[in-house]
Amino acid sequence: MFTKKIIKKVGCLLNRGRENPRLWAPPGQFNSPIPDVEEVLQREEEIFKVRKKEVPGIRFNEQQQLFLLDRVLDHFASFQSFYLRDTLKDLRFKLNGKENIFFSYIDAVVLWGMMLYYKPSTIIEVGSGYSSALMLDYNEYVSTIPVDLSFIEPYPERLFSLLKEKDQ
Repeated sequence: MFTKKIIKKVGCLLNRGRENPRLWAPPGQFNSPIPDVEEVLQREEEIFKVRKKEVPGIRFNEQQQLFLLDRVLDHFASFQSFYLRDTLKDLRFKLNGKENIFFSYIDAVVLWGMMLYYKPSTIIEVGSGYSSALMLDYNEYVSTIPVDLSFIEPYPERLFSLLKEKDQ
């Protein structure tokens, strides 16, 4: 039931991605993190058949997760208006599927929303690249109080290729 609620909540967002040429794989394709919402809803009885509701030792906190999802999705429009406008050409983060096949559209929307919701003072990221680029853009263009960002990456070539000269 919980997963079904999430799919219905983000269905509109996910379907918007279908027309987005910047996705590297269309929703529902085997290598896309975004499901085909129409297919999910057609097969909802099979997919959401109630099984065990509890897993020993794990508290799912469903209500808190749904609340957080709503807060994160509250920032979807600001993400779109920021990254899909053509006036900022010098952004580090790219949604273009030819360049960025590592950090998808929905990943970016969630990270953006979480940063706007939590307003962290520090982030330490282990494994870096396009997500780091998004956080650096957030720092430069959105945040009134910059986030202290630390990136831990044994193979930093991708991250270096995304940085501006002033970042290094």
